[in-house]
Amino acid sequence: MRNILGCAATAVVLLITSRAIFGGDGASWKSERAEGLRAFEQGRFSDAEKYNRRALDALGRSLPDSPDAAICLHNLGATYAAEGRYAEAADAYGQALRIWEKTSGYEASAAVAQGNLGAALQLLGRTSEAEAIELRSLETLERLLGPEHPDTATALNNLGDIYTARGRYTEAETSFRRAAAIREKVLGKNHPNTALTWAALSVVYRREGKYADALDLLHRALALAEALNPSHSRVAVILNNLATTYLDQGNLKEAGKLMSRAISLWEKTLEPDHPSLSLGYMNLASIYFSRHKYKEAAEYGRRALAIGESRLAPNHPQVIGGLNNLGAALFAMHQYDEAEALFERAIALSEKSRDPNYAFETDALRNLADLYRLQQRDSRATEYYRRTIELREQTQGANSPQLAADLEAYALVLRRMQDFAGAEKASVRALGIQVRNTLHP
Repeated sequence: MRNILGCAATAVVLLITSRAIFGGDGASWKSERAEGLRAFEQGRFSDAEKYNRRALDALGRSLPDSPDAAICLHNLGATYAAEGRYAEAADAYGQALRIWEKTSGYEASAAVAQGNLGAALQLLGRTSEAEAIELRSLETLERLLGPEHPDTATALNNLGDIYTARGRYTEAETSFRRAAAIREKVLGKNHPNTALTWAALSVVYRREGKYADALDLLHRALALAEALNPSHSRVAVILNNLATTYLDQGNLKEAGKLMSRAISLWEKTLEPDHPSLSLGYMNLASIYFSRHKYKEAAEYGRRALAIGESRLAPNHPQVIGGLNNLGAALFAMHQYDEAEALFERAIALSEKSRDPNYAFETDALRNLADLYRLQQRDSRATEYYRRTIELREQTQGANSPQLAADLEAYALVLRRMQDFAGAEKASVRALGIQVRNTLHP
């Protein structure tokens, strides 16, 4: 039974916007905008939205398409993103981008807006579009501002998030390492943006099994973030990533303690239906699942799914993962009919998505195969094991340890069906993967 972690490096707070756009020393910088920036940096996002709206309303009466109006729109987009209103964020960034693209002398500002638009699309689950947009932003920023500018680091950080979401960890690590190097050099090791890049890189290390490296980065990031503002939502992001790393290591007690701290902080700083809370509940459900506390896992799984379905698109990765995780908890509680329906929904939504969510889909396929095997619906079980094996090999490679586990489960069903030749073939292939991974970890 596969229960998926909903960990995300960024939640929302890594949508870091350019100082050139956000902060201003120019005479035209209005007091409302300055108050909005201050509120945003302090994590008071509802106040930031209020101030940005006031500034935009004032400009809209006289200069609705001016560069200053674009600044207000851009800042409002950052605020929407922090509030988990990703579609509105993408719309605001797009409006700012269109103004700057038409205005001479604002090419760098347009590139920053383009990069943040890409980040918003990634949070909406539209990773293919996001990647193309982010790459264009990075190319422009490197050309105009140079390879070591803070805005270049932001584009690299956003690109790393996209690669992580798409399972391209080598590329993600390269992007995050470059972003971290720039931020450490230009902003310093005590800057919050530097800490957040460390937190993002830790997710890549965790998924690559480099737990010591992940924990080192996260403890450094947490110490810095708590020193700056212990009640800021960025602290919750780091606590969340620490919890999921400990969960992967099997340290369930520490994982539960840290995840509870993260959720408590998010509940205090974000709205009750914020997507980051959905991720927190999903991860806490995974911890309860690992502790065999399936009733609690189902309870938090339902809470996570309810938020996801109310705030995100039906085929969003967070929704698909939530369906699979809730199904896994119900399966463990022997509520097979509801579990089967949830797995089927997860698979169907992933197949229809413009960006197929292969990790979620593969594990939902495997969970459904396991359910059919338990119910001795062997022809259905073999069909879904074959689909699992095909997709797992396609997305994770021929030597994936999970592929070996899929093959062993498939062999069990084949033996029960007295297809001993097929079972032997699957078992030998699984053993080959295990041997290769032992010799070449």
